[in-house]
Amino acid sequence: MSEKIYAVLTGDIVKSRALSADQSKVLQQRLKSATAEFGVGFPGTVVGNLGITRGDGWQVALQKPGHALRLALYLRAVVKSEFNTDTRVSGGIGSVDRLEPENIIESTGLAFERSGHGLEQLRKTSRLSYNSEASSRRDELIIRLLDCIACKWTDKEAIALAGALLNQTHDKIAENSPVSERSGKKPTRQAIGDALARASWPEVQSCIDFFERLPGQA
Repeated sequence: MSEKIYAVLTGDIVKSRALSADQSKVLQQRLKSATAEFGVGFPGTVVGNLGITRGDGWQVALQKPGHALRLALYLRAVVKSEFNTDTRVSGGIGSVDRLEPENIIESTGLAFERSGHGLEQLRKTSRLSYNSEASSRRDELIIRLLDCIACKWTDKEAIALAGALLNQTHDKIAENSPVSERSGKKPTRQAIGDALARASWPEVQSCIDFFERLPGQA
């Protein structure tokens, strides 16, 4: 067994039965491309590709555990902003017995067990969990508060958050945002800043920074 510590995110789509087969396929492909985009922004973080499990489930591994929470929130922001739904996510931190980068769902180990178990144990009202040997009551409360914040993101806020989670500037986020059906224009830099403020981005960023600086998370 490798002593290297990994993070594993296991998730499923909220209200997936309301999606058609074509919609589900598009969403799954978007999860894969979003994870790849995250990997470009944070090189050396993602192991292989995001894998699809069951009909509405997915899983991804990270060799830099500190970025697990950031990726979990990024994928939620993408799903909320582009598909008008959400995804539950459970993070598991630990060792890995067998790692299959090209088919991550065939991998095994403590990180995968913690991640999968955490998803099974999520309360009906919760959509985010984080489990590691060193997890404390403090960590649990931070995750629960972050979950409460993320559950309230609107689609416009989620668009802004997705860019911010990739460390993009307000100008870059505005440039990458879709044209508003109402105004026929892209949002301004100020509009992005306002959306991030409403979405509690400064507080979210502080929590992410805290987890990324924990010992052994690099």
